[in-house]
Amino acid sequence: MNHTPGTWVAQTYSMPTGADDFDCGASVYAEDGNGHRKEVAFVKELPEQEANVKLMAAAPELLAALETLVDKVEARWHQEIKYAPVAIGQYLMAARDAIGKAKAQS
Repeated sequence: MNHTPGTWVAQTYSMPTGADDFDCGASVYAEDGNGHRKEVAFVKELPEQEANVKLMAAAPELLAALETLVDKVEARWHQEIKYAPVAIGQYLMAARDAIGKAKAQS
């Protein structure tokens, strides 16, 4: 299963629900480029909700950037294997694990 396609955008809101009460939340929407939006995630009333939804909205771009970086480093590493520090292999394995977690099928 793949993640929801499109550009992910974070949006926070605050709506009055009474005289001195507000309902607050934040959502991540996937925009398809044709004016359509689909809610991907919703976070309600956490102190860090805005930071959480911004991180979630960046997830597809972070995944794509990490995949590209790992592919480029691995290609270069295999060309110059005798010069590559062992730590690079460990970092690549950690990155591949993170990519696998992000793309895991449930």
